[in-house]
Amino acid sequence: MAENRRVIEEVEARHDALDGLILTAMRHFPRRVETPDGFEATFALYYVSRLVLSHGLTGLLEKGGEPMIVNVCGVGITKGAVHWDDLSLRHGYGGIKAILQGGRATDLLGVAYPAVHPGGRTRFLLHHPGFTRSGTASLAQPARAVVRLLARVAAQPVEQAVQPIVELMADPPEGRLLAYDRRTPVDLSLPTLDPDAARRLYELTRHVLR
Repeated sequence: MAENRRVIEEVEARHDALDGLILTAMRHFPRRVETPDGFEATFALYYVSRLVLSHGLTGLLEKGGEPMIVNVCGVGITKGAVHWDDLSLRHGYGGIKAILQGGRATDLLGVAYPAVHPGGRTRFLLHHPGFTRSGTASLAQPARAVVRLLARVAAQPVEQAVQPIVELMADPPEGRLLAYDRRTPVDLSLPTLDPDAARRLYELTRHVLR
C-alpha cells in the first residue's frame, strides 16, 4: 500500500494530467505470501494495487484528452471465483486458485469503476491480450521450462500483444466500461462481470483508498 501511494504522489508531482493508465503487473506465487498490509500477495498485486492506482489517479485522468484505464487481465475467462469469506486464501491456498481469484477480482474492479465515478470521462478497458511471451521468472521448474517451450510455439511477442490496446486507446469505442479479448468485444453480461458482485467487492475493499 505504501509503495502504491508513493507512486501516486510521484505521478501527481510530475504531471498535471494523464491520458492513460495501463495496469499489467502479474506474478505467480507457488506458496502463500502475505503483504505487510495483510493481503495475500496475488490478490494484492492483481486487485488491491490496481484498485488504489486506478481510483487514486482518477483526478489526473479526468483532466486528460481521451482518458482510459487499461487493465490487462483474463476477461472472458469464467474459471475461478472470488472467495468472499477468505479473500486472502488463508485456508486451502493454491497458486492457480489465487491467480484465478485475482483474475475474477480485477474483472469486477473494472465493472465497479464507472459506478464509483458517475459522470466521469475516464473509460475502463478490461483487456485479455492472449498468450504472450512476457516472461517466466516467477515460475518454478518444471513449469518454467514447459511454459517457455509452449511460448516458443504458440505465444505472441509483446509488440504484437499491445497493438490492439494501442488501437483501442487511440480510437476508443463508446461506453465507460469496455471489455476485449484482443480485438473482439467480450459480452458484458457474463456472470464474471456481475455489477452486484462488483459493488460487493468494492465495498469490502474500499477502506484501502482512505
